[in-house]
Amino acid sequence: MVQGDLQLSADCERIVAETVRRFLRIDVLINNAGVMVQRVPIANLSDQMFDDVFSLNVRSVMTCTKYAIAHMLDGGSIINLTSVAARNGWGRVPAFIPASRALSARIPRAWPRSW
Repeated sequence: MVQGDLQLSADCERIVAETVRRFLRIDVLINNAGVMVQRVPIANLSDQMFDDVFSLNVRSVMTCTKYAIAHMLDGGSIINLTSVAARNGWGRVPAFIPASRALSARIPRAWPRSW
């Protein structure tokens, strides 16, 4: 197991590099990190809470994929897991729902056009 803080780009890069060092390639990348932080009404959502949710739930997916994709150009799969909140929504999680929605609906559709 390779551990790191997926909110840190350097850790994402190190995790991918260590994985490639151990296994020589990456066949499957599963992006499964996510956090809700805390349930609050949107009026109480702080900038920090919003940034924390998006950093882990969206930015980490982009960053890990950015580093892994170079080792997958001959084939491989990227699996992005997200919450049912992306489809159904929940109460009092104003940052979590758009972060989940970004992963389920928009980001994966744009990726194939960008490499």
